[in-house]
Amino acid sequence: MANIAESCNCVPYENICCCGAFKGISVVQPACQTLLDGRIIINPAYVVDENKSYWTYKFITDCDKETRAISNFGIPICEFILQNSIKVYEKIDGCGKFKEVPFTLIKNDPNFGTAPNGYRWLKVETSDRYDKGVCVAYIIEIAGDYPYAIQPIKVKAGQNVCTFDCGCFLVPKCQGQGKLSAIKECKNKIINNQVFFEYKIKVINTGNATLNNVQYKDTINVPSNLVLGSITVNIPTLNVDNSNPNLIVISGNIGTINAGQQKEVIYTFPVIEIKSPDKYVFFNTVEVAAFETEASDSCSTSFDAVKINTEKLCYVDGNNAQYKIILSSIGNSPDTKVDFEDNLFVPAGLTVKFTDFSGCMAVFTGTDIPIPLNEELEGPLDITISCYDVMIPNKGSAQRIINLIIVSSKVVGISQIINAVTKVELTEPDAQVLLGVDNLLVKSQINVKFKVKCNYV
Repeated sequence: MANIAESCNCVPYENICCCGAFKGISVVQPACQTLLDGRIIINPAYVVDENKSYWTYKFITDCDKETRAISNFGIPICEFILQNSIKVYEKIDGCGKFKEVPFTLIKNDPNFGTAPNGYRWLKVETSDRYDKGVCVAYIIEIAGDYPYAIQPIKVKAGQNVCTFDCGCFLVPKCQGQGKLSAIKECKNKIINNQVFFEYKIKVINTGNATLNNVQYKDTINVPSNLVLGSITVNIPTLNVDNSNPNLIVISGNIGTINAGQQKEVIYTFPVIEIKSPDKYVFFNTVEVAAFETEASDSCSTSFDAVKINTEKLCYVDGNNAQYKIILSSIGNSPDTKVDFEDNLFVPAGLTVKFTDFSGCMAVFTGTDIPIPLNEELEGPLDITISCYDVMIPNKGSAQRIINLIIVSSKVVGISQIINAVTKVELTEPDAQVLLGVDNLLVKSQINVKFKVKCNYV
């Protein structure tokens, strides 16, 4: 087995294998490796909580005029490792970050010949990403734990095929028996304000012997205040037990998995009722077992459900008037952003002047024509005010203010300037669920009759 990942010191710098130059090219396997997230661990290593092993190699090319740049290289790896269980990352001469690059798995390569017994070539084409006078590091990330063996590495540069056989390169070899590995992916998506969950679990036999009667069990914790819909499972031999409203157990026998093969278990379910606003987190662990081997993996996924209250206030001071729109979080609603529309109607006979819309967009209703500030406008005026990306914090509120001056009135009696919030929507409707908006269409009006005063309806 690969060594369990431990931290590693780069100074003093050491190599596991440093093959002397051939045709101006050297291949090195350092004793320490730096992962994508900056962790420095031994090389190679198995990271238990990720269920992944990591193998790092470096290719160095000098600047001699006879030297040719590397066009591709091949590293032997266990022939049962699946293509979708591997990722290859490249970093050129310490420049920038590691970037994922394509690769192929091939048993018989036109350049490198037939891979050693029990192996395939992991082949990477450089595709002119670099020339010579460079050091390039590669990380091979493999799902599962593999023992290591010593095998040569081959490089093609120009017309030269170079074999680096120093008796020290460590590569992933096949298990001596069947061995289970589990990789779990859990996610949810929100469509038309409804949450749908999807779980995909790859159960892989990373060994070189068949595993029979593979037992499967997945336990999903369901938060309170939720009602789930029907659970669909793609493997009919698995049983779903959801008799406990806070727990789903999916278990059973998933049959035989041959060496190097995998089975994918998929289940989906919707959330059909959310009783209160909150952040809902689902935790779960899958466990698989067969004769003398077992594996597990865990994941979590969450979604937010929010509810909002609207409130309208109006104030007057002489002929200055103000409408205040307040949007508040209800209950345990997480932070959210909303877009809302507000309608303001000024009747005929009144002349007004708007001085502030709090950064919102105000237009004549049904048009794209903006409402000018600090200009006298005579009613009737039907105005739509649109406010975007309004942040409402958990247990907090946000407000937008409309300021106007009532310039004059030609009306005998009372005139009413009516304001109402007409629509509230989530800025990112695929990121949260909106449980509702209390007091939507709430109105406030300003009555104008020689003097201005505020009235709530």
